[in-house]
Amino acid sequence: MRIAGRLRPLGLLLALGWGAAQVTAAPVPAGRGALPAFERAAAIRILALTVLPPGAVPVHGAAAPGLGQPFERPATPALVDVHGLWVAPLPVARVAALLQRRRPRGGTPSGTGTLFGPGGLAVTADMWTFAPGGVRIGSAGLIEAVAAVGPARTELRADAQVIGRPARPPAEDVPGGVTAVRVTVGWTARTARHGVVRRAAAVRALARLLDGLPTLVPAAAGCLLDAVPVTLDFARSATGPVLLTAHEIYGCAGSGVQVTRGRLPLPSLADLRGRLALAALRDAGLPLSGPPGGGAGLAPG
Repeated sequence: MRIAGRLRPLGLLLALGWGAAQVTAAPVPAGRGALPAFERAAAIRILALTVLPPGAVPVHGAAAPGLGQPFERPATPALVDVHGLWVAPLPVARVAALLQRRRPRGGTPSGTGTLFGPGGLAVTADMWTFAPGGVRIGSAGLIEAVAAVGPARTELRADAQVIGRPARPPAEDVPGGVTAVRVTVGWTARTARHGVVRRAAAVRALARLLDGLPTLVPAAAGCLLDAVPVTLDFARSATGPVLLTAHEIYGCAGSGVQVTRGRLPLPSLADLRGRLALAALRDAGLPLSGPPGGGAGLAPG
């Protein structure tokens, strides 16, 4: 089916049963085994949001040297990349302009780029990000790259890239025997405020909240001016030995929760809304008023 003069979504082609001919998995690095099914399914759904120019037809091999691989590939073993290739009977400038005007549904622009190769061959790309859609997905994006393969012939490669969050083993959970959580908020020992969560139900709730946080996928961290560090010591009693410590800077997105069990540092956890810090401060009766010596204060919520 052709819609003359307009872009058409790949979802229309999938509905016609052509999806298997257009969705192919990128090569899996040696030793990784099969692509994770959940992450691969998410990548296929994102790839189906690619918007194609009029007359585009799927192909199984890249004619443009610069489209034989993703325009950009994050350096992480957790990456799942699913791609498609098409050729359109249009000049590359027109295809690039069409793709920039029609963003994939739900996508947010995240960047553009150009690569130059032998003979001046240029590959231009538009990049989009999508809401992860679940704790198992760390990030999700789509890259649409185009290159000329003739005076009025353009090749398009779309890569849907999903980075999964590593699973957390049970050994990283809050250990049994915790009956109190000692909470500290502040930047220095002299000005820090302290509280203790003793109520059994509240202690269990904090442990469940920490155990339920996904592993952090590294990202750029941005902090509010009045961000405050909050430390939770999960202990046998209000004054007893500490079994596990969680440290979070409330107001710093992307920095994660640093967890230590004994002398063993554990992988950082993601708590984008600061739920753990807020719950601990509430249960310990500590108001959140910003760092000592200044700051307008952070309102919980």
